[in-house]
Amino acid sequence: MDATYNTNNMGFELYVLHAEVNGTGFPLSYLFLENNGKCKEGIRTGILQMFLTVFWDQGIQPLFFLTDKDFAQINAVQFTWPYTKIQLCKWHVKRAITTRLSSNKATRSNFNPLSEIGKRFPFNGVQQGSQFYLKELREQVWTIIEKHLHQHPLIPTNKGEFLNKSDIYEASVQEMYTFCYTNSLISLWLYLWTEWYNESKWSLWACLPCENMVSVLKTTMFVEGH
Repeated sequence: MDATYNTNNMGFELYVLHAEVNGTGFPLSYLFLENNGKCKEGIRTGILQMFLTVFWDQGIQPLFFLTDKDFAQINAVQFTWPYTKIQLCKWHVKRAITTRLSSNKATRSNFNPLSEIGKRFPFNGVQQGSQFYLKELREQVWTIIEKHLHQHPLIPTNKGEFLNKSDIYEASVQEMYTFCYTNSLISLWLYLWTEWYNESKWSLWACLPCENMVSVLKTTMFVEGH
């Protein structure tokens, strides 16, 4: 079973718990939540936990839970179903990354070579360019991320090899870091590592954290269509 999607319109949030079972999708429930700007993340998370607990009490145990990068939802799901694989919607992941890349203003890097990330990913002799990234590299950045999103221990490489979870993660991190290092993109790497490639964020958008199965769904579009 997979779920869910929410939208915000005129001060109300609509949450749709939508199940996909054996290729067939259908809505389970709706939650309307008034949000006038004062409904903080902790309040939203608590309400969503109560909402989801109703289904937990009825024995519903989803294998995957699709959502956008809304941490009120993510925290509520992790509390209710700690063994469910949360899978960020691919469309929302791409939109978030391309939106950040589109904001290509000159930026001052806060990279500290003596910090933990500085020691693990050194940029010795590299000076951050005047831009966050190079516009002509936009498609290349997403192509690399998309490849990493789809890699999985059950899916062989183009050489027919089956890699384990740790090897896939380490190789993916190294490939993106090397790309940023080669193109002198220190600020880009700091963004990608902080928001997407550190292990806690990686587990939300990459397929591989769930080693024994792969979700047939990649986006929440089927719920938006409903």
